[in-house]
Amino acid sequence: MAIAATSAAGAPRQLHSDPGALGAVAAELADAPPAARLDFAVLVVDALIGAYEAELERALQDRSRSADAQRRLESWRQATAGYVRELRIAQAALYVAQWVEVYLDRHDRIVLLIDDRPFWVAWPRVDAGLQLEPQLAEEFCRRHVCGTAAQTASSQARRGASLTGSWVLTQNRPPAWATVDGLRCEFGDLSDRPAKEALCRAVAADLQQLGAALRASVGRSDTIQWEYLTLQSDAVSGRHWVTVNADGDHLLLSLPALAEAPIDWGEVVRWLRGQIAGRAVDATVVRPANFSGGMRRRPRALRRIRVPGDPGGNDRCTAWWLDGAVSRVRAAGGPREGSVVSRR
Repeated sequence: MAIAATSAAGAPRQLHSDPGALGAVAAELADAPPAARLDFAVLVVDALIGAYEAELERALQDRSRSADAQRRLESWRQATAGYVRELRIAQAALYVAQWVEVYLDRHDRIVLLIDDRPFWVAWPRVDAGLQLEPQLAEEFCRRHVCGTAAQTASSQARRGASLTGSWVLTQNRPPAWATVDGLRCEFGDLSDRPAKEALCRAVAADLQQLGAALRASVGRSDTIQWEYLTLQSDAVSGRHWVTVNADGDHLLLSLPALAEAPIDWGEVVRWLRGQIAGRAVDATVVRPANFSGGMRRRPRALRRIRVPGDPGGNDRCTAWWLDGAVSRVRAAGGPREGSVVSRR
């Protein structure tokens, strides 16, 4: 008993979880009327079918691969087509089901229980989920009464648009878009300004969300060790583990822009530390040397590490450092203890 108690006490903790817009709606449906749960399931299953069929159509048009890659692609097509058939069976079952439940599993993934058969909501691509889930949440909340948390989450996709910022042109410095709270993105020129501003708005919105979660953790007396701060991108759900200390305690957030944009991580950490300390910090989080044209560039992926427990079978995630040197990553439900992540 003493050993079990010690093990539980030392286990990594999830300090904060943001299930995303659609997950926030799903979390409120446990006691919702049956008609609302049914409508939610119909919306999601229809969207899943559309997303996977679009992916199949895209794959059919791909002829640029080697013969071996084409064989693997054909195997994927067959498996995906089989999954679409299962989704269509679920779609038909919804209209005759005696009971439909919607809930989040322990990893905050959405589960649809149609009579006694569970379906995990997993999109064919991370970007598909990031695009579709806020739209589905917004559509559902137009049809039904949603709680405050769900309504707030359903507007997350637009949170960057409400940020206050402007273009800054200074002699002997590259042109930049900057927010009023000190975040600055510098670019080599002023071409494609809307795309560059949108990039900076998205990065700033993610950083503000991360800063608020870290600030709340500090307010609860949780330990933040900056040298252990890592961002781990879940290849299935599109959300991210942010590990905050050597014990593997972590935040679970949706930070797509922060994970994909060409970020100066040292500046990111400096700004976050200032936020936690209540100090105003000016930080250039995107620099011209890291930016290519008007498109986002994915950071260099490091060693692949496996995440157990994914019912869909795709249990990989990528980890890279925000700050600090080589260390070990541990997170409840995340990378296995002992997975080593290299310096970025």
